[in-house]
Amino acid sequence: GAPATGGMLAALGLRSPDRFSMDANGNIILGDRGESAREEINVLLAGESNVNFGWPYREGSLVRQTGEPAGLRAPAIELEHGTGPVQSNRIVSGAIYTGSAAAIRDQYVFGDTSGKLWMIPAARLLLGHLTGADLTRTEELLFSRGHPLENLVSIVGSSTLTLTDDSGLYYALSAP
Repeated sequence: GAPATGGMLAALGLRSPDRFSMDANGNIILGDRGESAREEINVLLAGESNVNFGWPYREGSLVRQTGEPAGLRAPAIELEHGTGPVQSNRIVSGAIYTGSAAAIRDQYVFGDTSGKLWMIPAARLLLGHLTGADLTRTEELLFSRGHPLENLVSIVGSSTLTLTDDSGLYYALSAP
């Protein structure tokens, strides 16, 4: 829809937002599930309003229809659909780890429903358009249950990250 004129509208142009988290400065980090080609992580800076992330005109950087309004915000992270190591078919928005494990401290950790996990320094999210090539796979991370994570549905927390699969099992994230 059109930007708000009466009240406050934080954001528009999201296709299917999937959870969000906030950093220490109040910036909102949210996943947006694509339709057929791209998955996104978007950042709404603290205090911003009327930010347009582009849907239905764009899916990530992919132009979907003409006539887009000026000033669309590109995603902070964009992943193409697929099954490769830096591709996703259904993104799961994450959180910034603030705990004591140095290997992942101050990293934004997020994943995909297949169980893939990635991380990127949280400060880099504010730089703008990043792709899979900018991410680090988190295969070196260990889980409390000792078996592979499948069917990821949520990542929550800050000093401790807890991941949940679709059967309701919880996994505590730690570094070796």
